[in-house]
Amino acid sequence: MVKMSRNFFNNGTKFMMDFKECIVLHKDQQNVVVEMIEYKQQKSYSINELLVAFDEERLVFKDPNNRFPTVRSNNIPEEDEQLKTKLDVLAPVIQGYFKNINLDKYLKELEVEKGIKVSRASFYNWKKTWERYGDSRFLLNKKSGPNKRRTEEEVLETLKHIMDENLYNGPDIPYLWIYREYKKSIKLVNEMRGVNDPINIRSFQTIWRIIKEKRDIYKQQKAKEGHVAAKLQRDGAKSVAEKPTRPLERVEIDWTPTDLLLVDPHTLKRKKAWLIYAIDVFSGNPLGFYISFDNPDSHAVKQCLLHCFLPKVYLKRLYPDVENEWTAYGIPTEVVIDNAKVNDSYELERVFQIFGISPIYPEVAAGHKKGTVERGQKTFNDIVHTLKGTTFSNIFERKQYDSDGEACITLQAFYYIAHFIFVDIISHNLSHSRIGGTPHQIWESGISEHPNLLALPFSKKDIRITLCGGSERRKIQSKGILLSRGWYQSPELMVLRSRLKQEGNEDSDVVVRFDFTDVRKVFVENPYDFSFIDAGLDPNKRRILRNKVVCKHCLVEVESSTIHDMNYCKCGRVAVDGGKNYLGRTGDVSDYFERSILEKLK
Repeated sequence: MVKMSRNFFNNGTKFMMDFKECIVLHKDQQNVVVEMIEYKQQKSYSINELLVAFDEERLVFKDPNNRFPTVRSNNIPEEDEQLKTKLDVLAPVIQGYFKNINLDKYLKELEVEKGIKVSRASFYNWKKTWERYGDSRFLLNKKSGPNKRRTEEEVLETLKHIMDENLYNGPDIPYLWIYREYKKSIKLVNEMRGVNDPINIRSFQTIWRIIKEKRDIYKQQKAKEGHVAAKLQRDGAKSVAEKPTRPLERVEIDWTPTDLLLVDPHTLKRKKAWLIYAIDVFSGNPLGFYISFDNPDSHAVKQCLLHCFLPKVYLKRLYPDVENEWTAYGIPTEVVIDNAKVNDSYELERVFQIFGISPIYPEVAAGHKKGTVERGQKTFNDIVHTLKGTTFSNIFERKQYDSDGEACITLQAFYYIAHFIFVDIISHNLSHSRIGGTPHQIWESGISEHPNLLALPFSKKDIRITLCGGSERRKIQSKGILLSRGWYQSPELMVLRSRLKQEGNEDSDVVVRFDFTDVRKVFVENPYDFSFIDAGLDPNKRRILRNKVVCKHCLVEVESSTIHDMNYCKCGRVAVDGGKNYLGRTGDVSDYFERSILEKLK
């Protein structure tokens, strides 16, 4: 059985919840009994209560080996190569057929066919690490090994450095030019080593033979044509003819323009939005989606994957009128994704590597090989045709309908409608023609047979940082970090600024990551230990021109003009206060549409 992430609410699992350390004593289908270790008290929680705490970042799993906080978000190229090798070795474990192989025979074939020599002990150590964490970054070897012989290693290392710098950049480089660079490098090394210990300069024929043996054809083609074309050349177009036998075995992702004009809340212009949609092939159940006015790119695909990976416990809080539950989430074994330039991205390749996902890129013009998601997109757009502002699927259906004039749905409202469609209409009502039953029923049946598929990462923050689509570089200023939404601030951020200033690095940029679907908080990378610092949006660092909301329940606009001017909506669920001094709100953020106008301070 394939296990991606390694945290379950099983007996003995430890986690921190609301700053209390807990250990699981007992678990049944719906409830978990834990002991609060410090107080020696037992308490029972429903599974949903724990998932909500995880979603709100109040619950973080504990790593018994204390490796979780030290794992970096980014790797150097040498580490990426190390991970690629180990993931190749662990393919039977990750893809679920380890029990069907003869390990000694498999390791021998690896050595003969790929030149990868691995002992049984190393294999089982890597296997144990993967099964514990489900994250390839934990496979990195942090221990320094013994020193190797210098002479031959220095020749190969010099040559590898030259090849990395010149052979994998795209343009064709004559091997004779590489040989000249090699001779220059060896001469420089010999000047440093002295006359008694020189390195012999090898002939062109010898160096040419080494290059042919050591060059990475995949990396060469990847630099010229992109990793999608390189993978197709190396692996061939993978067949997707075999039907999956369980949930999360194969997921298809694709995007399509929605047949609907939406109102952009910032410009009030009518625009078409893009739907990025992921569907579980086994059950036909929607797994996740992302909607944006921007053309799809790797960031949009990552946002869709983030929605796929996490439990949808927000549903009743944000969209209370959606009747049913959306229980589908998890990390898939395979992802079938379009062979398009958008997906030719290091960011996506790295996400697949971290989580041990096998991407499948069908050949060009092979839409039938991801037919499940394309049928799902058609179903979605057929329902959209009933909404105001629809553009229909063609001009013959549209006739004289004024799509632009009728458009009145905002992007936020369309997210609400999309949840209705995916949960109440598709997941719980459509019948799966091949298996029978609704997608939700088939999913639940499959999960009951494979309960360990629904595992969680150590924390929501960790997976958001890995998958969130937004990434910028910024300087930490006295007001905090400035992004388009405003200033982001926290005490920990100011501590980092003080340290950078003390060490003379106050003008250096730091990496800032953020989730496009929730910009109330950003994550700033600490360059000293590669951890991430939370920073929250500070509304006081923007000038308030208008302080106004629209209640989602009674659709009444509510505005505050002066500092003590608190006004309620018609139904009483929402109130605003603060005028142009601060944004005061009552009610939950899910109860209203924000209509305030803010001006960035310089």
